Amino acid sequence: MIEFKSPCGHTVRARDEDAGRDVKCNYCGKEVRVPSDRADDLDFLMSEVGAASAPASPARKARGGGPFSGGRRTAESGPRDIILKLTYAAAAITAVVIVTRNYVLPALAPGEAPEEASAAHQPPPEPRPRRATFGLTDLSGEGGLYVSAIPPGADIYIVEEKSWTMGQRIVAASGSKRVGSGETFCGTEGVFIVEAVLPWNDKSLKAYPDYNSTFRRALESAEKGEASNALARQYFLPDGATSVFVTKETDQTYVVRQYKVQLRKDGWESVTAFFVPASLKVGDLVTRYLPSELRFGFDEEHVRGELEYYGVPLHDRTYVMDALTRIGAVPYDTSGGSGETATRVVRMFRIDAGTGQFRTQVLSSGGGSSGGH
Repeated sequence: MIEFKSPCGHTVRARDEDAGRDVKCNYCGKEVRVPSDRADDLDFLMSEVGAASAPASPARKARGGGPFSGGRRTAESGPRDIILKLTYAAAAITAVVIVTRNYVLPALAPGEAPEEASAAHQPPPEPRPRRATFGLTDLSGEGGLYVSAIPPGADIYIVEEKSWTMGQRIVAASGSKRVGSGETFCGTEGVFIVEAVLPWNDKSLKAYPDYNSTFRRALESAEKGEASNALARQYFLPDGATSVFVTKETDQTYVVRQYKVQLRKDGWESVTAFFVPASLKVGDLVTRYLPSELRFGFDEEHVRGELEYYGVPLHDRTYVMDALTRIGAVPYDTSGGSGETATRVVRMFRIDAGTGQFRTQVLSSGGGSSGGH
């Protein structure tokens, strides 16, 4: 027996074999369709909920509902069955949502990757260059040589010491390599010679106020050899070069600075060639001739204390710190005293390219005052 609600609200009873067919409601006389399967129970359930919440019509009150009315009781007689059916309906809807989200939707978009992949299937991270906390901030690799020059237009060459002859230009040596200012030379170890070269009429050199009148005129009239070399050593600020000399070729004259350096694969060395007049003040050097890019990092409080220890006046410390931040090195004349007691001591203040540690060495020392920093 199938029981269902007619649109008039009356319960209709039909035989099981009448499922899907139209039968006449005994109450209102209209043709109604007998539910064909149990999936229609949800619609039936909703109609029962609505019927339970609506007030009964006078006709319904008159026709039934009393204890002696007779007939089979249906879902309309109590809320318990309605609540039970609502629970079943909620469970069925939840199951449909879960199945659709976890199985149906992924199947419709096979090209999309799952939101979360297991760690075992993650690709390895790309190798990244080592970035120093202190030192040269864009340094990469484990060790080597960082070279630079002031002015930066100097030609720089590197060669193994065993392939070089004392007093020889490196550019003529077998196996020499040319690099630019601000570049690195890595992947090898041993003793190397570094050479920085500028033609004597380079426009950067001629920018120094007294260069043409003081150095070039004197060099032009000096004899070739030791006299010319002495002029170059006297005019330019010392910077740790092992050799400074002038070479006169057929159609050009060059100022050459050479350095000896021990390289290793697990540490960094640096060479900075200074073609800077010894008379130039550190403030003018920083504000007029150094690049503006900040490339070196270090413990500023520690370095400031070191500069105070070595007698750098307060008004110069800011300039020296600025130079160290830009190029990692600066020669500084710490001459003291006056007259016969005057001593000239030029120190190189340097920041280690790999670690950012502060270094210093005496470049020249002797009697007599100087017009340096």
